[in-house]
Amino acid sequence: MMTMRYCKQEGKISKEKILRRFKTLLNLTYLEACPLEGGGYRIPDKVFHQIQTELDFNLPDEKQKQKLEDQIKKRYRQRDSYRFWKEFLDIANINNRADAKEYLLKIYHKLDTKGVYGSMTHSMYAIETLELALDDAYNTSELILRQHSFTNPKKSNKKKKSTPKKSKSSSTKNALPF
Repeated sequence: MMTMRYCKQEGKISKEKILRRFKTLLNLTYLEACPLEGGGYRIPDKVFHQIQTELDFNLPDEKQKQKLEDQIKKRYRQRDSYRFWKEFLDIANINNRADAKEYLLKIYHKLDTKGVYGSMTHSMYAIETLELALDDAYNTSELILRQHSFTNPKKSNKKKKSTPKKSKSSSTKNALPF
């Protein structure tokens, strides 16, 4: 009997199985979330650890981790949203990171509720660059860069036998295209 850990290590997880598991995680998160006073929800620690365990398919090699993080940060710094947050931080001249984060998150939530980002992906990009701008401005390293690739079974590239093409008759060779 194959366990999930074995399947993950060997790369024998189908895309359908990954999608089913992610759907299960989303349902679990939704059902276990506890409403808080004043709005918002709290995810229990147990569920959070289940999510974290499920998402950690392939941890990056420690040797390559710093190089990969530097490449990702370089790419983030090229985004317009990074320049937007960095400019706000430069103008605001706030003394500590916590107050600056609170300040920028108010702006972020205002823009997000107005639908400025247009998609969840762009909203996530804005949060990532917000954190990076804070790290750069206050010389911290609180941005979590965990971009993992999933281990999927490799597809075999079996070449199909090509059938010989039929020669065109002389009438079709000389025919006009219209």
